[in-house]
Amino acid sequence: MIPAICSKCGLVFPSGVGGAPGARFRIESVSASCPRCWSSAPVLDGYYEILEDAVRLVQQPDFTRETAKALALEAQKLQRNTAEAQAASGRIRKTHPAAADRFALWSSIGANFAVAMATVVSALLVHMENRANAPLMERAVEALEDFSRHQPQPDLRAHRLSVAPTTSIRPTARPHSKEKLRVDHPKQSDCQAATPEPKLENRRIRRAKRATSSRKSRKPVRRP
Repeated sequence: MIPAICSKCGLVFPSGVGGAPGARFRIESVSASCPRCWSSAPVLDGYYEILEDAVRLVQQPDFTRETAKALALEAQKLQRNTAEAQAASGRIRKTHPAAADRFALWSSIGANFAVAMATVVSALLVHMENRANAPLMERAVEALEDFSRHQPQPDLRAHRLSVAPTTSIRPTARPHSKEKLRVDHPKQSDCQAATPEPKLENRRIRRAKRATSSRKSRKPVRRP
């Protein structure tokens, strides 16, 4: 089963597209729905060529268990977003240039795929050490299918969200309609021109004023 690699979350999963090892065909504009984020994930083109290249890598005389461990370590760093692909390839190149070239190709497809191929390489190395009778290519296909079906893979979208701005772009929330806004009125001492308050008058004073006003209005006017 040829895998598909989701470009959004990085998941490597069986696409449903099959093929026989050793077959030569091109996969163009073929995609599958990612079971984790439901995005469109392209089916891996050149799948069997990549696996055959991994088989040839393991068969090189200078490929050792230490090289396989270095591939796995650098792939896990990419997966955890603690290393860059170019720097990781440079560290591998110091000990095995051919392995560094393969690693650069795997990491360009995706961090989870780089971990998957490092797992395939380790499985091939164990297969050779045990002198198993099954062909190496068959073991490579089996190891990658097992990874895509059963191995936990982190969601790479979390790494992209972790570098997002911490400040929110949403507008500030308005106060609730039932809440009363507090208004601070200025004190009289703070005002430059405060109007004096009128004096309060009781009922007796008001009656006296009205009586005086009434007597004045009834007083006769003397004629000359």
